[in-house]
Amino acid sequence: MDNTTIATHFRLLADLMELYGENPFKIKSYANAGRSLKKIEPTLAQLSLKELQEIPGIGKAIAEKIEVLTQTGSLPLLQSYLEKTPPGVVDMMQIKGIGPSKVAQLWQELQIESLGELHYACMENRLTLLKGFGDKTQEKIKNQIEFILQNSNKQLYARVEKVWEGQILPALQKVLGKKANFYPTGDYRSQEIILDQLDILITGESLENIAQKLQATEWAAQIIDNKIQLRIPHFVDIYLETVEESSLEYRRFETTGSPEHLNFVQSNWKGEPSTNSTEGEIYQAANLPVFPPECRHEHTTLFSNPEEQFKNLLQFEDIKGVVHNHTKYSDGNNTVEELAMHCQSLGYEYLVVSDHSKSAFYANGLSVERIFQQQDEIDTVQQKMPDFKIFKSIECDILYDGQLDYEEETLKTFDLVIASVHSQLNMTEEKAMSRIIQAIENPYTNILGHMTGRLLLSRAGYPIDHKKIIDACKANGVIIELNANPHRLDIDWSWIPYCMEKEVLISINPDAHNLKGVGDIRYGVIAARKAGLQKEQCLNTLNANDFIEKIKMMRR
Repeated sequence: MDNTTIATHFRLLADLMELYGENPFKIKSYANAGRSLKKIEPTLAQLSLKELQEIPGIGKAIAEKIEVLTQTGSLPLLQSYLEKTPPGVVDMMQIKGIGPSKVAQLWQELQIESLGELHYACMENRLTLLKGFGDKTQEKIKNQIEFILQNSNKQLYARVEKVWEGQILPALQKVLGKKANFYPTGDYRSQEIILDQLDILITGESLENIAQKLQATEWAAQIIDNKIQLRIPHFVDIYLETVEESSLEYRRFETTGSPEHLNFVQSNWKGEPSTNSTEGEIYQAANLPVFPPECRHEHTTLFSNPEEQFKNLLQFEDIKGVVHNHTKYSDGNNTVEELAMHCQSLGYEYLVVSDHSKSAFYANGLSVERIFQQQDEIDTVQQKMPDFKIFKSIECDILYDGQLDYEEETLKTFDLVIASVHSQLNMTEEKAMSRIIQAIENPYTNILGHMTGRLLLSRAGYPIDHKKIIDACKANGVIIELNANPHRLDIDWSWIPYCMEKEVLISINPDAHNLKGVGDIRYGVIAARKAGLQKEQCLNTLNANDFIEKIKMMRR
């Protein structure tokens, strides 16, 4: 069990206790655990009770509950609340902005016990009858429910990858034995950002034997259309299909990529390959290079010259610097030195420290005095690491009027400025465009951060005209961030081809808040490859000297 899952248990426990009006001090303790545990670097499940208690902020009671949770997979106190709470009421607590006390009000006063009932109540205008619920609140709740229902039974690729490789695959290997070999295919193999199922090809075992062995497990399995559907709670459905070793690559080709891509390849065949062909032979029959799985989508026209495009297609190894990172100065987990040492150990050449600005009070945003304190510390660390470059930056809030969060004399102290919207996200397109373009036109803005503010499967982005924003970035020498956090991946990759057309550089940034977060760069590279992003069109493929010179040159 990973730290994020453990933290989620405590956060849910705090919410349920608040739902029932329990002791506020205990609620606060569990809520704090829910916020802090996911940020801790050591894997909690591997620590002893004594080691858990030595972690700052974790007392004896929390440590004991972590130990029970990691050993049994369950938290008895949480389970007791879940048993007496309708599942739909628990679902209602994922709606942002209403909180457990308002959920209790909906449950107790209107007898609403599911998202469906709540949506119907909004349609019937019933929420406005309750104290503290107005027209705007009702409309926000209605829109959020529609967003949640639309994305139900979907998972982020990053989570599916983690659960499949870390939990389900090892368990299946144990159940099915050494003869079975597993080959992911479908949308998982093409690394789609959001998945609604996981397709696995298996060699070495018959479908009947697999089904029989799975009957002895707790998983719900059934045969549908010559595949085994495996249903696992809180995860996408898994479809297991058996295939002969000799036809494995042909079947992987058939099941990877969009229908448009398959039609494109097949329409170019000069004679149909046999079912024993390798993927190389299949593409060769169409006089095409092998398309990377992540490029086998419906936008086949992006690859008009695939031979040349794939030669220079961005690779993870091309990234030389880690841009947009948070430290303990704002809401990060690590010091400047810890972050720099970690990035250097991973083979990167430079780090851009970009903590939150002063208006982000919820994230411990930096006052002017603390900016200078951090910059002094960066200088000190830089002296210790002469072969690694640390750049002074800020993730500067774009205020509601489009201004940046500091005066000119402060902004000019940074090597570069990342400008992002973090507050008052409920905007019309007209307001969002005015706000963002004014920030782009600010002479101190170098990179536009997470363009739409979206959180995948959680929050839709504010409405914008992508083309006008990209055009404004071109006109003002501003780079666009592809925020690589798998919950964001913002700018959406489908707009990167237009950026390339306009010669607007992309910077693939992890928005890291801890050491592990640096690894999210990989998800940004995957998204960028879908768009066909070329190495030279990505800012942080440049070495440290060229990186900063490029930024300076673009704003002259």
